Amino acid sequence: MNYLCIDLGTTKIKLSLFNENCDLIYYSEADSTIHKKNDLIFQNPDDYFFLIQKEIEKIKNIYTRDFVKINSIIFSGQMGGILGVDSNYEVIFPWTYSIDTAYLSYVYSLEQELGEKIRKKSGGTPTIAGKICWIKDKFPEKYKRIKKFLNLMGFVAGKLCDLSIKDSFIDCTCLSMTGMADIENLKWDHDLDDIYIALLESNGYEIKYSLELLCKINKLDVNNLNEIKIIGSGSKNYLENFIKTNILNIRYIKMSNQPYENIGTFVLAKYGMKLRGGVKELIESGKIRKEYEIIPTSYEKEIYQKNYNKYLRIVEKLQNLYLNL
Repeated sequence: MNYLCIDLGTTKIKLSLFNENCDLIYYSEADSTIHKKNDLIFQNPDDYFFLIQKEIEKIKNIYTRDFVKINSIIFSGQMGGILGVDSNYEVIFPWTYSIDTAYLSYVYSLEQELGEKIRKKSGGTPTIAGKICWIKDKFPEKYKRIKKFLNLMGFVAGKLCDLSIKDSFIDCTCLSMTGMADIENLKWDHDLDDIYIALLESNGYEIKYSLELLCKINKLDVNNLNEIKIIGSGSKNYLENFIKTNILNIRYIKMSNQPYENIGTFVLAKYGMKLRGGVKELIESGKIRKEYEIIPTSYEKEIYQKNYNKYLRIVEKLQNLYLNL
């Protein structure tokens, strides 16, 4: 039984093959490459992967008998960074190098807002969470294309094992640096996840309230609304769409990623007052098409309706509060 141990370091990439008695069979090391583009200092995850792949191929060809006895591949390495990949496992945002401090202001903001709660659960600083916030704010177009965030070890391990994007992961050794972890139970922290979900739900309640108010003003029956077609960047969040469709009790239809803002002006320009017919024509021709739809479920609707009733009571109290100022 042999063990292949790989260290993806900041300055060096090291690979060792040991037998079960810890006798060294093979060792190699190479310098890590640092890139700089504009103000971004980073390392290319594919550089690490191709180098490791090349070394493994070398072991396979030269130490064939030892290669077939490899029982485990173990990774160690940099822990405080983050990288983003799309659904095809292609790198969208590279590994953020440790000496690049551009993200620190976002870590400080998280510390001020949630520091005590994060420290109690995670024990460490929210380095990875801060970097994700930084990427979202400073590189919004890249952020929209990211399907999953990984660390360097998870990325290389996933590619070596041909994992799907669904099965790729950040291992538990890095939980303390995420700011989103429950260290005692070695898992992602649901309490901190709930903060994010609560924000999405509150947004849904506000939309429901505004929609009901709009229907009341215009003497429309909100129950006659049976579907909402959504477009734009905000429509790409499936979780948010699922929450909203159940809060509103209206079928959500996510349209394909077309430039609908431009299509809308095209319809007005070409069809004028006959725009309904124009839209129908574009749908039939496939120019306008849906990506997926979400139908409300009875269980979720019931839960959200109870919470929405609480939301209405809060709104009423706030209204009375402002009226009495």
